[in-house]
Order: sequence, then structure tokens, then C-alpha cells
Amino acid sequence: MATRSFLLSTDFEEGLHRLLNGTEFPKVGKARAAFSDWLEQRLIERLKAFGSLEDVKPILLGSWSRHELSPKSDIDLLFAGEESVVKEFVTKAFKDGLKLRARVPENPEDWSVGVEPFDVLALNSATAMFEKDEPLLLRQTAHARNQRRSILKAIKIEREERRKRQDSIANLLEPNLKFGAGGLRDIEQALALKALFPDKFSGADSYPFDVLAQIKDEFLFLRNLLHLLGSGDVMSAHDQLEIAKRLKLESAQGLMKFVQRELERASFYADWAMSNCASSPQKRLQAKKDLGDINAAVQALRKDPANILRQYEIRRLADDWEKNLPLTEAGKTLHKAIYNDQPDALLVALHRTR
Repeated sequence: MATRSFLLSTDFEEGLHRLLNGTEFPKVGKARAAFSDWLEQRLIERLKAFGSLEDVKPILLGSWSRHELSPKSDIDLLFAGEESVVKEFVTKAFKDGLKLRARVPENPEDWSVGVEPFDVLALNSATAMFEKDEPLLLRQTAHARNQRRSILKAIKIEREERRKRQDSIANLLEPNLKFGAGGLRDIEQALALKALFPDKFSGADSYPFDVLAQIKDEFLFLRNLLHLLGSGDVMSAHDQLEIAKRLKLESAQGLMKFVQRELERASFYADWAMSNCASSPQKRLQAKKDLGDINAAVQALRKDPANILRQYEIRRLADDWEKNLPLTEAGKTLHKAIYNDQPDALLVALHRTR
């Protein structure tokens, strides 16, 4: 959930101008990156008021380390400086109303000691604010890889709990861009899994991650805009109207059609990345069998509709099959696939494979 902004009240109008000036949605990559740079500078300016940043040795974690700050992002920091100096720095920040999620390593030699798997994962993409502190961080980079199985388990549990909380019609109508299915949390976890388990993904599997990176830019842009308009991470009906107006789109319906399509794509590829990491080479190979044509693919789905690896393989081939399938044959195939009463799982699988 988005928290109070680290921006000052006088920054919001300038922020809107910087974010929207010259933006042609959904081509937002450069605008989003430039806006993130501006946010970082505004945050650093505030932090400098609480003491010497060089003395507390900040290690950037989370969205800041990935240059993906939003106005209401959590400010995740690990301080490698002297504990007493850090305590004074953080106390001043809190008194000024700046809420930091900060910690000092329990063990200076191993920053993964005494922390949860997600905090270990955060070290994998962490960056030092100052170049001279990079050697301190480099000694820690192996810990996430050494604990990748426990991290995978933690991600699986968190995803399941989050899906239960977000599984509602309300979330479909007013999606949560961070925590909803296909939102930023799903996307970042999928990208993190690729970095932790490079052996699970071949060169042919790069396309889904390219798609996820593009969608992430789009959602980060929309999240920034939501925050600047005073909202959180949920695109309420009011927000949808206002965002469509600000982006000079024809209608809120057109905006949400785009957003829901991107959420579906991101949700599917994030689910696939998770399943791929948890599966054996034999299961990944088996998912590619018996997919000679579209009719064979439908039969394969009937046998195991919940197999996300097989859904992915069919989805990869669907466009080529469609090009070579006359419209009448496509209609017959669709009729065969959904005739009579079919299990819900099969209908979901057919939808997810396009």
C-alpha cells in the first residue's frame, strides 16, 4: 500500500509537469526514467538535512536501487555506517516526517544474517549510494544466490496470500497496480526469479521478460501519476477518468481496456516464470510434447488444464496456427473445445493460451 509521500507539497505540480510534458502514452520509457531521476534528487536533498550521507553509508534497496521510485514509494535503505551515527540520522528523519524502512546489518560480514528471505533478495539488486562503498556491497552479492530455494518458497507463499486478498470483482474494476494479479509486485518477482535461476530459462524464453519489462514501465508511469494526483496504488473509477483526461485519451474505457490487457499478459508470464523455476527439466520438456497442431493442443489441455508450462508453449505457437487456419476451421475447433459442459479449468486454460 502506498504511504505518505517523501515529496514536499510544493513539489507535486512540478512533478505533474515533468511526468506529463511531451508524454505519448503508452510510450513512456524515457519520461518515466527521467521522472524517477528527478524523484531521486528530491529525496537525496531531503536526506542531506539529517546528517552526512557519506558517514552513514547508504545502500539502496527496493525500488530506489532499481531506479523505479514513485512519489509514495517505501524508502528502503541499509546503512553500513556506525550504528550510533545511523541511529541519530534516522531519528532526525522520522522527526521530520520522513518514514525510512532502514536497518543496520546484524553481522557486518554477512548482511543476510537475521533477516527474512525477501530482505536477502533485496541485496541481489542493491546499489551503494557512493562508489567508495561498492566493495562493501560486492562481498554480499552471493548470499541471495545461496538462498535462492528459500527465496523461491517465500515468493510462492507471498503470491498465494496476495492473490487471495486481491481476488475480487472490485479489483477487476479498480485494479491495484502494485499488488493485484499482473501488477508490479508480480512483475518484479518474475524478473528477480530470472536473475536467480538463469539455468531455468533458455535464450528462447527472453520474450516474456521483454514484455514484462515494457509493462513495468507502463505501470510505473501510471503509479507515479496516481501518486501525484493524491491517490495510492488502486485505479479507482474517479482516477480512471482523471488519468484518461490527463493523458488526452478518448475515454476511460479505452484506458482500462489497455490496462486490463497488460495485467492479463503480465499475470500469465509471471505465473509461468514461477512455475518454470519450480519445475524439473523433465516437466519442462514434457510440456512441449503432443502439440503438433491446434487440435492436439486442445486435447493436451483437456488432460492437464492447469499445466501453466503447457499453456505457455501453446500460447507461443497460437499465432502461427491462426495464420494457417481458415476461419471456418477455427470456428469448428473452438466449438469442439467448448461444447457441452466443460470444466472451468479448461475454459480458463483456453483463455490463457489465447
